[in-house]
Amino acid sequence: MSTRSCVAIPQGDGWKGRYVHSDGYPEHMVPTLLDLISRKGVDRVRDVLINWNPGWSFVGTYEGITNYLGEDRAHFVSDYGLAYSKHEANMTDWITSEDNDALFIEFVYILGPKSLIVMESYNTGETENATTHDGREYVRSKYAHRFLNAIPYSDTLVSI
Repeated sequence: MSTRSCVAIPQGDGWKGRYVHSDGYPEHMVPTLLDLISRKGVDRVRDVLINWNPGWSFVGTYEGITNYLGEDRAHFVSDYGLAYSKHEANMTDWITSEDNDALFIEFVYILGPKSLIVMESYNTGETENATTHDGREYVRSKYAHRFLNAIPYSDTLVSI
């Protein structure tokens, strides 16, 4: 099963970002993002991961992995991972701190100005009414995101 996450940028008091389907756990994403930022600079990483692509199957380099989605649905971006095509996902579709389903976005990685902020999904202990895709109503647990860690960027970051 995939660990779903979001790579985001700060927006006001919250964040907005792009969906990442697989390998979203911190043990993978934190070193991957910090490595990209140290080699490419935070602005370039923000552009490639968030501003130029609508979402990701996975972020990171994987030797020997094939594009199981097909060229019409996704493409490899060197050093960054497997990005969804603009035909597969819409560039205007954002995941935001105000509009997301925290149950299904297990971690959020915010590329802040000076640090990588990591947030995790948790069960608030509250419930909320919901509706299935076929119109049936049900009650579900409510999830939200909370701060987990902030990792400062190195002083030796490359600025491109």
